[in-house]
Amino acid sequence: MRTVYPFILSMGVAVPAVLFAIAFLAAKDRPPLTLLLPTVVLFTLAYFLHKAGLSWIRISKDGKEVVGVPSWYSRKLWGEHRVVEKIVPGSELLFCRKSAYGGFDGYYVILRTPGGTDRVLWNDQNGLSRRYCERVAQEIRGMYQLDARLVRQVVSNEGIQELDWTSESDKVLRDNIKLMIGPALFPYLGIAVRLLTSDPWKITLVGVLLWIVGISVFCYFYRTHEVAKDQNLSTTGLVWTLQFVGFYSVTVLATNAFLHR
Repeated sequence: MRTVYPFILSMGVAVPAVLFAIAFLAAKDRPPLTLLLPTVVLFTLAYFLHKAGLSWIRISKDGKEVVGVPSWYSRKLWGEHRVVEKIVPGSELLFCRKSAYGGFDGYYVILRTPGGTDRVLWNDQNGLSRRYCERVAQEIRGMYQLDARLVRQVVSNEGIQELDWTSESDKVLRDNIKLMIGPALFPYLGIAVRLLTSDPWKITLVGVLLWIVGISVFCYFYRTHEVAKDQNLSTTGLVWTLQFVGFYSVTVLATNAFLHR
């Protein structure tokens, strides 16, 4: 299981690595090592960033124990620890999408014992898709004879309502993802901008305009969509701004190096 911000970070490093690899393969007059070194370094960094952002749930071979292991970021930066729980007969493994008082409250993997006690093995604001959970739940039922299912929990003043997590209930989430595709791709428009002009002022101006459009999309999204309570606009905007500035600059510079090979 992966979370969004580490995934964006690893992909942001992987894309410049691909650009350097393309420039290395196309280079003729320039010594190849000038492009080979950053290519290898970036690909290696992207791999370790990807691994550091992964969390996982592990069930013992005999099906009697389940372990929730947080990602490296969660363990080192936020002090989270792995969770170990015994699986007793009649237990359920729940893949849960939770909402609380009108706001999205995150994704959870829960072990529910026959007595009705819920043990949280893993939770985050992102990182799970219904299709992925459905596939994993089928594998768990087949391999361990453990009842695994997908649920939605809605917390309100009246209590907790638990419903099936269906593809129809995910329609709003898919619409949200479509809306956010634009800002996620903006940093890589530096390639097209550099192909169209070499004027640094024009490149900077286009970058500023893209940043303004991206921030406007985030503002609209936070005003009109259900978001996690701890994901405020300022934090999201800061993370995206740092990503945009860094990767927009890298794509422009990499494209410039490729054009002057």
